Amino acid sequence: MHGGDARKGARKAAASCARETASLYDLGTPLPRDYPYDPRGRRLADGALATVILLRVATAALAFAGLAWCTTWWAATSLGAAITAILCITLSALVLGRGLEYAAGAAFGRASLCLEPNVRHDYVLRVFRKGRRSAGTTPRFLLALARLDILGGQPRLAVVCHDVVYTDDA
Repeated sequence: MHGGDARKGARKAAASCARETASLYDLGTPLPRDYPYDPRGRRLADGALATVILLRVATAALAFAGLAWCTTWWAATSLGAAITAILCITLSALVLGRGLEYAAGAAFGRASLCLEPNVRHDYVLRVFRKGRRSAGTTPRFLLALARLDILGGQPRLAVVCHDVVYTDDA
């Protein structure tokens, strides 16, 4: 074995061991700080999370700029027209920002389709753990992780992941 192959094998063994011992899918327990994410999956996830943050900052700046423009325009028009303009510009900035967030999420999701199952698992796990979650997205993330566990040859982890998925019985 060459040095690079040995390091790659050791990293895979460490990742497999960490995946079996750590509670990956329970958000109440933190992952170890030295969890061996695959570098490609981690880099893609960090890029996705940074893009979402930048889009939110840009949306807030656009909404603020629209408000500033409307307040200078306010003196020349009636109060009703100024309030309508403020609401329309702010709402359009928020809708544009949300649409760009969805587009960025779709682009990064499409980019992750080219990755191997273990790398994609680490990408989804990192986004699941570090990103914002809602009651609707948490089960989707967990089911995607269970599917990737099965594709990666770890059905035991898929069962653990599936047990964590919360479904409303009502």
